[in-house]
Amino acid sequence: MSCFYGKQCNCVGQCDCSKDDAADNPSLADIAEAERMRVKLMIIKDYQVESAFINVTKLARILGISASTIWRLIRNRQFFIPYQIFNFTPMVCIDDLVEWYCARDCLSALEAAETEAREKNEQEETAHARQMKEEVMARARAASIVEDAMATLGLAGNGKRGTGFRPGR
Repeated sequence: MSCFYGKQCNCVGQCDCSKDDAADNPSLADIAEAERMRVKLMIIKDYQVESAFINVTKLARILGISASTIWRLIRNRQFFIPYQIFNFTPMVCIDDLVEWYCARDCLSALEAAETEAREKNEQEETAHARQMKEEVMARARAASIVEDAMATLGLAGNGKRGTGFRPGR
């Protein structure tokens, strides 16, 4: 038998079937929207945000970085949150900040950028070390070839430079 809410039960319409299946099993979209709302309310409450747009000074407090860093990133067009310019002042919409916050994978954008820069430096250092090693190996091969040639000619020295035979002296 089906009750008033369309569920299969034996209650003849007097059960607690008023609960909706969607409330019991929220979708991922519902969970994501609830998380966005939680983050937005947290930002509004913790940082006393009173408008839809946040200026650089308040944004610096929220992100935990200096305002000069934000200005530099904006100037270099590397700022990681969309912003708009109002009277020559960059402002971030709170919804964009919430989207960025909810989209990141436990790393702030600055940490990710620093990690990327560190990895790039390590790759460059590794490439430089490899190049230096190849140069040393090439010099060693050249020295070995010269020694073999000198030994073949019977002019093998004691390994010191500049101590070989000098004609005319």
